Amino acid sequence: YGAKNFIVTIAPSVLNAFFINYADGVVLEGFTINGGHSQFNLFDGSIVATALDLEDLVGVGTRSGIFIQHSEGVKIDKMLVKNFDGFGYRLANLGTVGGANVYGFLEGVDISNSAAQNCYMGYRYGDRGEYSRASNIKAIHCACGISVCAGNITIVNGQFDNNRVGTHVGAGGNNSHGSFIGGTNNHNSLRGAFIANIINGHLFTGVNFFDGHIEIYNSLGVNITGGLIASEITATLNANQGAMISNNIFSSTGGYNAGTINKTGAGKLFLDNNRFTSGKADTTINGIL
Repeated sequence: YGAKNFIVTIAPSVLNAFFINYADGVVLEGFTINGGHSQFNLFDGSIVATALDLEDLVGVGTRSGIFIQHSEGVKIDKMLVKNFDGFGYRLANLGTVGGANVYGFLEGVDISNSAAQNCYMGYRYGDRGEYSRASNIKAIHCACGISVCAGNITIVNGQFDNNRVGTHVGAGGNNSHGSFIGGTNNHNSLRGAFIANIINGHLFTGVNFFDGHIEIYNSLGVNITGGLIASEITATLNANQGAMISNNIFSSTGGYNAGTINKTGAGKLFLDNNRFTSGKADTTINGIL
């Protein structure tokens, strides 16, 4: 069963415009969900004052566009979800309690060709929202474009631009060990990407970061490779924690501190085979910190 080709405006008393729970084969396609929330200010610190606020969902509201749990075979395509103080698209606990491999845990949810606008979080993959896929999605003017706190999530060609934080990968049950493949994290006012407190590694391949600080915090196995970077990078790595940034092109033409890389803590940040747009490969972007 499904629905398509109309606009839904949600009353303020409604918490979830669509709550998909213990369902199989739901399809949502080709319409807009409007929660009516006023526009967020992404620059004054009134929402997500620090990137760590995302780990505890500081400032999150109560209303969401689409909330999916304990379900499988759900497909979302050509959707726009906008103006919610909570989440645009929210996935969590796709497996049933006590049965991790039934009702969607390994089936996951597919989101494609869709967008979020002016939500606290455009896309939220919460605890056990696992084995889900998204392609050709975007989030603009959100406190956080996408937040991945579940394992085994694959995002292909995501555009998370003009938000407070573009991409957040954070703590959660069986977190990380997923991939972002292609796409952009551009002009995000606080962080282009914030990767914090993950234990299983995460891969960014061919992702572009332009104007938006990249921060790796207390995490293991983050790998950023094959992208275009015009952003400052900082890493806080404790003992037995490591990260790699390799095979990227750094562009300093925009004045966004590209090539400024700092690491604190006893862990290791490996920088390998990176070059500036001029072709220069120097020790500011290569070596071990």
